[in-house]
Amino acid sequence: MWTWLQHREDLQQYVVLIPIPIQPVQLVAYDQCIKSDAKNNTFVGLFDVDEFLVLKKHDNIVDFMNEYCNVDCGQLKINWNMMGNGNETHYKPLPVLKRFVHSSGVIGVVKVIVRPDYAADELNWLHSIRLKKGKTVDTSGETVENSGWRRQFNYRAPDDAALFYHYKFKSMEEYEIKNCIRGDAMDARRAQRPNCGKDFSFDWAMNGTKLDNTAWMQLKRMVSKYTIFD
Repeated sequence: MWTWLQHREDLQQYVVLIPIPIQPVQLVAYDQCIKSDAKNNTFVGLFDVDEFLVLKKHDNIVDFMNEYCNVDCGQLKINWNMMGNGNETHYKPLPVLKRFVHSSGVIGVVKVIVRPDYAADELNWLHSIRLKKGKTVDTSGETVENSGWRRQFNYRAPDDAALFYHYKFKSMEEYEIKNCIRGDAMDARRAQRPNCGKDFSFDWAMNGTKLDNTAWMQLKRMVSKYTIFD
């Protein structure tokens, strides 16, 4: 990642890499983000590098958040759209959003964009956080009151305003590297585990059956240089 950023001078004013040599890293990174790195920001998105926010009605995130998360809103839940591997076996040096354009559908799992100053001291992260004030809402304007392990879900799953396009699998080669060699954000490498190349809870979503290039089309619209890949 460091090598990549050194070669991307166009991104260095926007991207800051912060090493966190701890496993699992996700909970620590989100906690540090809210309480330290971005504590003075109005909003913070708690999502990962394989999750791309696709806005359906807005040209920028500022206008989107101003409409859907007012001062009474502590965090906004946005559902996953599971993107399959398109029967790709190996890595290709092309943008992920161009390579994978088949969806397995919108599911109840969410990620959130939050107001850091509304966050409780103990975040109790589970795809959303605990709040000390404000409500948890979705893009339909409804309050989401799930508790316990259900906090990671919003079964209404509104999809008209925004979705997180989740590229969990990519090619079979990349998926195996993530699961068996590198490890993912919630785990160190899993080579010692049976079936480390599988995630049976999401097997149904692996291939993707519905053509959905919305994320790729939005990326080209927002960053025109990506049109060179067409």
